[in-house]
Amino acid sequence: KIENGGGVKKVGIDFYTVMEEYMKHKYFDQYFSDFSAEKYNTIGAVVVKCSPFHIGHRYLIETAKKKVDFLIIFVLEEEGFLFPFEERFKLVKEGIKDLDNVMVVPSGEFVLSMKTFPQMYSKADNGVVSLNAEYDAYIFAEYVAKILHITHRFAGKDPKGKISKIYYEALRKALPSKGIIFEEIPRKEIGGEIVK
Repeated sequence: KIENGGGVKKVGIDFYTVMEEYMKHKYFDQYFSDFSAEKYNTIGAVVVKCSPFHIGHRYLIETAKKKVDFLIIFVLEEEGFLFPFEERFKLVKEGIKDLDNVMVVPSGEFVLSMKTFPQMYSKADNGVVSLNAEYDAYIFAEYVAKILHITHRFAGKDPKGKISKIYYEALRKALPSKGIIFEEIPRKEIGGEIVK
């Protein structure tokens, strides 16, 4: 509401447009200004921590890349892992430099961040895990994927992680309604052991 000469005038605010403009200015203009999504029929996304990058991550990325025309790798920008973000980011870029039609970007504050899903970092089930998982999935589907024309989201299968299971369930619910395929890729095994 805005008071106008003793009266009250209602002003409508389109939250979706405001959020989209904020994200465009804060994130997309910085990392995707040269990206032409319309060149590709299918665009995939992988969100990785990579602390450090290893052959299991390479396998996930290679497998995902085979399923789409272009793959975007979002490296979690949050700190608090064994390796700092800058080092993890460099390791991923170095580890995939031979692959075509792949780009590596920081996840920023809109893709699986402390702001969108803090429980992914604390692993604490404080009663709002499902709600925050759904919020992060919604932000990804409604803004990130829509703006970048992402058609697929890939994740490494995580049969043991309770928080990951809740998150994957949120992705399975949110993404298909926006035309996005969510696929869990079985993890790389060597001698019957999963590479972690």
